[in-house]
Amino acid sequence: KNLSLSGTRMGDLMGVKKTEGGEHEYHDEEMQEEKKFSELIKDSKMSGSTDFSSRRTLTEQRQFLPIFAVRQELINVIRDNSITIIVGETGSGKTTQLTQYMYSEGYGNNGKIGCTQPRRVAAMSIAKRVSEEM
Repeated sequence: KNLSLSGTRMGDLMGVKKTEGGEHEYHDEEMQEEKKFSELIKDSKMSGSTDFSSRRTLTEQRQFLPIFAVRQELINVIRDNSITIIVGETGSGKTTQLTQYMYSEGYGNNGKIGCTQPRRVAAMSIAKRVSEEM
């Protein structure tokens, strides 16, 4: 179902413009970046670009992340609360590991485990990374 966002605040925020022919045109630089990025990663396998990642297995890399040390505590907090907000440093494993921990605890049995990202390109690369780790 196509919604007309032209002329609305949401449309303005999303970059929806009305063309001369009356059709809606979507102007979003990030969407263009996403297309380019998806072309680059479509057939490529993400490889370790650092000395650390090239010398360690994926399992060893995951165990070096700060979130690994508090895995069970986090699972307990999530289990005991209906809403949990996780805050941590960049690169601590919040996005790539926490979703996998929840999946292994059965949270994905009845549906999806959602993880928000502010950028489409980041979301795509993270989804690819998590799918490779699983």
